Amino acid sequence: MVGVKLGDESLLADHVVLAVPLAPAQLLIKGLATNTECLEPMLRLPSLSAVSIQFELAEPLLDDDRTNFSPTSICCFAEQSRTTFRETEGRLSAIVYPPAEFIDSDDEQILARVLEDAERLRLPLRRLMRQYRVVKHPFDFYAMRPGTERLRPTQATSILGLSLAGDYTKQPFSASMEGAVISGQFAAEAVLGVI
Repeated sequence: MVGVKLGDESLLADHVVLAVPLAPAQLLIKGLATNTECLEPMLRLPSLSAVSIQFELAEPLLDDDRTNFSPTSICCFAEQSRTTFRETEGRLSAIVYPPAEFIDSDDEQILARVLEDAERLRLPLRRLMRQYRVVKHPFDFYAMRPGTERLRPTQATSILGLSLAGDYTKQPFSASMEGAVISGQFAAEAVLGVI
């Protein structure tokens, strides 16, 4: 029987799936009291931060729900009121880039820059905005750089009772929600002994 120690409490299980982003996974692996040599490459996998901003709007900002790209700080943005957030009058989500420039900024500073860039793109975001929230993910994604692909671990490990799930593990997608979901499926298969 293996398990997880949470402070003073231990949860026993036959198998544990470590399903967290890369940086927390690395910290947890380093803290294991077992031989983690098989995961040494994963411990060298570099990570990146991410910053996003989400807007509740008085009406849809764009004509349809699709992802758009721009050369501004709003590098990627999508109207979501007709698909993902149908209960809202208008909903826009954006990834702010480069994250290193914004990860330590106040929410108000990020908002000011995004609204300025929205004006440059002729988007009436300031006029339609009802509420906003900034979401910061320090060290959230693995850095896709030359040589990092070989550092990505598989979901099945040689550590008895441990599997990994996360977009940083080996699967067909890069750092994405889709990759995280597929890795979870592969981790479940590792628990069942399918892979």
